[in-house]
Amino acid sequence: MRETEKIADKIYGRIDSILDETREEDIAAYAFIMAESRRKKASPVFRFVYEKFYGMGRFVTKNYRDEYFRKMNDKKVDLKKMLKLKSGGKTQYSFSTKLLHTVNPNMPIYDSNIGRALGSIPHKRTVEGYCQHYAKLEEVHRKLQKEKIMKKAISRFKSKFKKFGRFSNVKIVDFLLWEYGRMLKPKKTNK
Repeated sequence: MRETEKIADKIYGRIDSILDETREEDIAAYAFIMAESRRKKASPVFRFVYEKFYGMGRFVTKNYRDEYFRKMNDKKVDLKKMLKLKSGGKTQYSFSTKLLHTVNPNMPIYDSNIGRALGSIPHKRTVEGYCQHYAKLEEVHRKLQKEKIMKKAISRFKSKFKKFGRFSNVKIVDFLLWEYGRMLKPKKTNK
């Protein structure tokens, strides 16, 4: 069995739980972000919602966020250039992919939940290493979207959340992977 087929089977095996756990407010926030990101100049409300939705305030400096939104307004985003923009001396791979996706919804997002769902983390923490990892992520997304069982999962997602409009299949797969990865996260225990 191919790796993407295994992942698709695991997601579809938990599709009811995944769809139940996917919050409508997250879908609505994402729909708002994508609609607003198409404007020539983003509003302060857009920036507020975007930062909250993606949890930027917890991980990156205000200077990073300011430069990030300047690059978003340019609508021309290059992964290598984004990876060179650091916050607190750290490369922001996940936020770079989120910006790429916002500008082009057919580009996948990477974060720890996606990595957990795919069993894939970037091993080389360099610009080149992240770019290589991202190329593999794009390939996995392409393959997943072709899997028959994943097409069923995408259809179920579209049916449940149709009132929010149309999303790219890349984003739907992202939502499914993200929620599945979140479910795989070890639960904190109280001692």
